[in-house]
Amino acid sequence: MSYVIKPLLSSQIPLVVDTARRRFDRFQEVMNEAASFAQGMENWLAVQDAVRSICKREGLSEGEAFAALRQRAEQEGVTLREAAEGRAE
Repeated sequence: MSYVIKPLLSSQIPLVVDTARRRFDRFQEVMNEAASFAQGMENWLAVQDAVRSICKREGLSEGEAFAALRQRAEQEGVTLREAAEGRAE
């Protein structure tokens, strides 16, 4: 966060506004990246939970369970997370 603490000349206002706009735009980019990262982590956790569940239930290795989950997602035309959520239930 920043703010102007000294008097400005009218010729400096466009520069200050431009700087504030660039900082705001960068802040928005960072917030979008953080949201994307959080969504990716949620997806990964859901897939991992489903893989562990498949391993226990069907006696498969982690690789085999992941392959089974991936195959199901492809067959049903859904994302891995969607397949994981349906498979884990």
